[in-house]
Parts: sequence; C-alpha cells; structure tokens
Amino acid sequence: SATKVNVDADALDVGLRYLFGGDIAPTLFTEYAFGSGDADRLTNVTSSRGGSSFGADSAFKSFGGLSMGHALAPSLSNIRILKAGASFKPFGRWGAARWNDMTFNLTAYTYWAAARGGPTSDPVIYPDETTTQQSLGSDDIGNEFDLTMSWKIFSDVNYQLKYGDFMPGPAYGSLRGHETYVKLKVSFDL
Repeated sequence: SATKVNVDADALDVGLRYLFGGDIAPTLFTEYAFGSGDADRLTNVTSSRGGSSFGADSAFKSFGGLSMGHALAPSLSNIRILKAGASFKPFGRWGAARWNDMTFNLTAYTYWAAARGGPTSDPVIYPDETTTQQSLGSDDIGNEFDLTMSWKIFSDVNYQLKYGDFMPGPAYGSLRGHETYVKLKVSFDL
C-alpha cells in the first residue's frame, strides 16, 4: 500500500523463578506475557500486508520468540499468556552422574486474545461462516499442558522429549480441535 499507517503496539514479558537448591533441584516458575493486538486487522499478525483497516495498527510484531507452549506455540501478538510450572531432577541423589542430570519440567499455559475478534498468529482463529456470536465475543483462546524431559546421558549426548497438549477455547468456535505435540530430539556435541 502507498499509504502510511501509524503503529502503536505494546508488549510485556515478566516472570519469577524460585530455585530451592539441593540435589533434586526443585524449581517453581511463573511468567506473564502480553503482545497487543488489533481487532480490525485484515490479515494475520505476522505480516505487514493487510494491516489495520481503521486507525493505527496496534498489533505487536515480536523480534524473536518466547517459549510459550509446544502445541500452540504462538507468537507474541494479540495474545495474553499466563505460564506456571515446576521442574526437578528425579535422580539427582543417585551416585551415577549419568542419571543425575535428567530434568522433568511440567508447565501449564492459559491464553487469551488481547483484542477480542482480531487475528492471532494462529490462522485458524479467523472468524468465518461456522463462527458463532458466542465465539466472536470470547477472548478465551484455550489452555495447554506441557511435559519436557531433558537428559544429558553423556557429556556430549543430550536427549529431549517434549509433549504438549492444547485444548482450544470458545474463541475458536468449532474451527479447531484438540492438538497434541510430541518431539524427540537427540543432539551430539562435537
């Protein structure tokens, strides 16, 4: 477009982590992230094309990413995210070094739209003919629960198993079903 559109976007990411110490290294953490949105935006939030249809474009476009769920994995635009979880090393007291560097991490997420009715980084959230008035009025994107197991079995070999379970909220209407994410990653340091 040849016309200029002013951008007025905001974002915030704050968190708190408490490490208890000791052999099993229990940790509690919480985080809140916010990226402003635009309810009258014409296309998704990751593109500059088809931005705001009226006034300033208030959709925040992040320069990088936050770890905000394995299954939904949203970008920080038109979204509010509350994250809480815990981690520990279940075999931290074992004498074998091979076992005491395994970590389990359980995390819960709750997602809300910052600008109700506007698009997010998930293209499925757009309203269409199957969207109801109830879903258009909702800012409840959904909830997710993740489990991550990280294990440094040798000094140069790492395993990581990620599991994520996303349950969509009323903001989707009937457009999106339950989603499960599973990933096994093995890395070798050379």
